[in-house]
Amino acid sequence: MVMKLMLAVGSIDVTVDTVQELMVAADMLQLSEVVDICGEFLRAHMDPSNCVGIYRFLEQIACMELLQFTEDYIHVHFLEERNAFFFTELIVVCLSGVTRPKVSVLPPSSAEISSKKTATLVCVASKGFPSDWSLSWKVDGSSRSQESSAGLLEKDGLYSWSSSLTLSEQEWMESVSVSCEATRSGQPALTGHVTRQQCSE
Repeated sequence: MVMKLMLAVGSIDVTVDTVQELMVAADMLQLSEVVDICGEFLRAHMDPSNCVGIYRFLEQIACMELLQFTEDYIHVHFLEERNAFFFTELIVVCLSGVTRPKVSVLPPSSAEISSKKTATLVCVASKGFPSDWSLSWKVDGSSRSQESSAGLLEKDGLYSWSSSLTLSEQEWMESVSVSCEATRSGQPALTGHVTRQQCSE
């Protein structure tokens, strides 16, 4: 379903894919009418399969009125869907406020190493909450400065992050282990790693 939002400069289609980004932008620009319309869209499209994701999203932008509506919805439908995974997950989130992401490191391609004499590794952290986890790299235990992407909000209300690290061919060939850590204040670090030996097997 598409809801058409009429503005002075034209119109914007509010869809399931665009409502969150539109609501965040409207909230930042203090366009209360747009925020209200996006809120009505979320109310109309809320169901037991997406209410947890909507709850997390509203918590992030501090939309308290709609957050209360969503919480009431969850309470009403809890018995109906009490065996569903997302309600079990919600209990964890409400108690701790944190979902620890899964961290993995993708090794460089042999084609890049042979043609460019460089080795690019990619770190991906997925299904974490809230958005303020950060990624950092270590090569044989020594920190390497590298930027990571801001948390990307997925449809399930969880976030994903990514970062890349490019080494010279010599650095990669001489390394024993390259690791990526996901960290957040007050939480133990989560680590993914790859070794050159694993890539050569």
